[in-house]
Amino acid sequence: MQMFKALIAALGVTLGLCAIPVVHFVTGPVSPFIGGFFGGRMLKAYSGRAMGLGLLMGLVVAGGSGIVIAVIGFLFDVVRGDTRVLVILAATGASLYITVLGAFGALVGGNRSRT
Repeated sequence: MQMFKALIAALGVTLGLCAIPVVHFVTGPVSPFIGGFFGGRMLKAYSGRAMGLGLLMGLVVAGGSGIVIAVIGFLFDVVRGDTRVLVILAATGASLYITVLGAFGALVGGNRSRT
């Protein structure tokens, strides 16, 4: 249950930082790290839990991206041919990016919460 609360907080911070107009150009690229930091701080995460939090952040984003891609791209036939592969690769890359930065942020946040 504690991991779920930390995941919700981490994703909330991540999405919140990306949603602010104009500011998102600065906070958007580092938002997974900041979200992971807050989630790791809530967990007082050691390396295993920090990696788990980052992985969960990436899986949630991958699942959400998959649903959006399926609904918009495949059902409405908006995305065709090679563009489908490009969209899927971009979603996979974004999920990996969020996983790595979220886990690193959780490591730093967990470390800061214990000192």
